[in-house]
Amino acid sequence: MGWVSSWNRRRRDFARRRRRPRAPAGLALLLLLAACAGRGEAPRVAAGPAGPAGGAPALAPADSFRSEEIAPGVRHAFAWDARGPWAIHVLEVDLSRCDVALEARKAGPPLAARARTSELSAAALAAVNADFFRLPAGTPVGPHVRAGEILIGPGDRPAFAWSEDGVWIGRARVAAFALGQRTLPAPAQVNRAIDESDTTTVALFTHWFGDSVAAAPGTLTLRVRHLRGMTTRGGGDVVAYDTLGTAHPLDGATVVLRGRGGAARLLARVGPSPEWRLGLEAVFQDALDARPAALEAVGGFPELLRDGEVSPDLERGMGLESFGPRRHPRTALGVDASGRRLWLVTVDGRQEPYSAGMTLPELVELMRKLGADDALNLDGGGSTAMVVRERVVNRPSDREGERSVGNALAVVERRCPRRG
Repeated sequence: MGWVSSWNRRRRDFARRRRRPRAPAGLALLLLLAACAGRGEAPRVAAGPAGPAGGAPALAPADSFRSEEIAPGVRHAFAWDARGPWAIHVLEVDLSRCDVALEARKAGPPLAARARTSELSAAALAAVNADFFRLPAGTPVGPHVRAGEILIGPGDRPAFAWSEDGVWIGRARVAAFALGQRTLPAPAQVNRAIDESDTTTVALFTHWFGDSVAAAPGTLTLRVRHLRGMTTRGGGDVVAYDTLGTAHPLDGATVVLRGRGGAARLLARVGPSPEWRLGLEAVFQDALDARPAALEAVGGFPELLRDGEVSPDLERGMGLESFGPRRHPRTALGVDASGRRLWLVTVDGRQEPYSAGMTLPELVELMRKLGADDALNLDGGGSTAMVVRERVVNRPSDREGERSVGNALAVVERRCPRRG
């Protein structure tokens, strides 16, 4: 479509505008973790010679450092420094390669299902835990997009998204629903109940939401028999037109559209039509015409870096006294200015003298020194886990071991598409 070529052109222009002199990114310039424990000093970077295999240099004066290539374009490094103390695992991924891809993995359906990161990493090169989730179940707080299908979202928190045309971090939106020949220019949510005061949002519910969607008086509901494509981008027949707000069953063959106020009036234009078509695309709100639809996406909080600078979103995280300013196990991701290099990071914590964890400002500096231009904090604490070749390589902090989580982000091998 036209916006894809627009995105490619704008991405090149944007990369040129934002590029500025800086040290080369990546594990070839991994950081000298010299922050004094408890003093909040920023870690400093030290460059070093390449290792014998052409990988990352020694992490001097870290007490322990090792690095290995686990697949072409994917490298795993570990550093331990007694002065944190910090135990840090880093996955560096070359996203410019056609044989490397990302997958947002989710237990279920339903969305409330949970699984360990090691279970979600089956057949993957590596994986880390991803978004925060709602206890006691596993519904992600932010969005989740899998193979182009929106399982939940977008929500009001930032997300990391990957497609064949690039990666991005920021807040997302769901493009307008298309029903038959009619487009509904309303904000949209997938598998999130809309608030009673919300009269503008159209909500879509699929079998990922659960067995049914509860009664909601004051809404207009369309129940649709899904016939082709995926549940959030396909076609089917409207089989129920409900203004009483009754409960409706959900399964793999049935989806429900619901709205109040102005959103209900938009749905009313469709009526019980035998022809129905629905299209959804997860795109960023702040650059709608320059961002491709997400093939894979997971949420996080807060955004750490934006365009190489500390994100304003960090203040929200620091405002939570027990969360941002204190040292905890952390999981984060970052991308460089070109969007071609990705870092997945875990920092173990709550296990002194092995590793104390990091505050959010310390995590910001870690991601910056790795070379990230944009970075996002993922769920941490007992959820922090990194898996390499289906083996947990970090030390999860829960006494019981690895925790079941809501979702994970996996790095996978694939065949390059044939040319010509």
